[in-house]
Amino acid sequence: MKKKNLSNLTDFLSDDSFVNWVRYGNENTAIAEEWDIWLEQNPDKQVLVSEAKNYLTLLNSPVKPMDVSSKELLRSKILGQIGQNRSTSSSDDKNIRSMIPWNKMVWYAAASVVIIASVLALRVLNVDTDSSNASLIVQSNAAGDVTKISLSDGSEVLLSTSSTLQYLDNFDKTKREVTLIGEAFFNVVPDPNRPFIVSSGEVLTEVLGTKFNVKAYVGEDIEVSLTEGKVKVIENDNSDNQLVLSPSERAIFAKHSSTFEKTPFEEEYATAWMDRKIVFREADLNVIKSQLEKWYDVEINYLNQPSSETRLNAEFVKEPFDKVLKTIGSTLGFDFEVEGKRVEIDFLSEEN
Repeated sequence: MKKKNLSNLTDFLSDDSFVNWVRYGNENTAIAEEWDIWLEQNPDKQVLVSEAKNYLTLLNSPVKPMDVSSKELLRSKILGQIGQNRSTSSSDDKNIRSMIPWNKMVWYAAASVVIIASVLALRVLNVDTDSSNASLIVQSNAAGDVTKISLSDGSEVLLSTSSTLQYLDNFDKTKREVTLIGEAFFNVVPDPNRPFIVSSGEVLTEVLGTKFNVKAYVGEDIEVSLTEGKVKVIENDNSDNQLVLSPSERAIFAKHSSTFEKTPFEEEYATAWMDRKIVFREADLNVIKSQLEKWYDVEINYLNQPSSETRLNAEFVKEPFDKVLKTIGSTLGFDFEVEGKRVEIDFLSEEN
């Protein structure tokens, strides 16, 4: 597959092949393989691709449902707005670049586009709120960042690493709704007349006032862990499939089977990320890979895997990536090589 001039966010959003890969890659192995090969040949585009995928995922889970034609209209409007901004603000861009470290430029550029998209979404969708001046806000965290967000009703959200929260700056009179991709802890102010709803892909979490954690990263099962009060978790496309949680209970929604499982959980472990702790409890290789990629913005590739089942128990607090990798490598028995954001892990022979 030959790709030309894919050098910025607009290029990716304009590329039909890229859009189809993000939307249907799990169903179309051919297009998924093509893009996997392209990414291997263009490792410098990893961060840009990640941001473009995150943006398109947001487009697929707005505050109000959109049909296909509306989504395409919104995407075309956004691309047009990006072009206008680029042509009218070149001098401002130079001033901004002089103030922002080079390694943050890609992130700020992507974040600004998402904000533009949010404003346009309001105009297209005509979201009803208490104020005609209400805006749709999108807060996105880069790898390793944790951000505190105060909502208009007094509720507070702690947004985890590599996560995005979308919400109105002025909730309407009947409900308070936000959209989450990633992980966040919610401390919701009670309001019996306006339920608080967290939309996280296949699952809706509905509360009146409580404290709970939602983990809903793309491609992973969804977890809702309750620390105080009571919540109801509902499958988005099947309202009959729901659970009510009490404190210290967690609901796990398995995407492959569309089923809920209720389990107890350890609050200290589930919310360790709030103190920027990375905690592994009997973690397998997939969990280790997922956690490290979220926190350190890397791509990990296992060159081989041990024949025996590997589990890790460890905790890290604000440790540099190389130190974390050395510690895990010493524990599990592997060597590693880091080149930019790509990490190759080679497990040692069990005979050594």
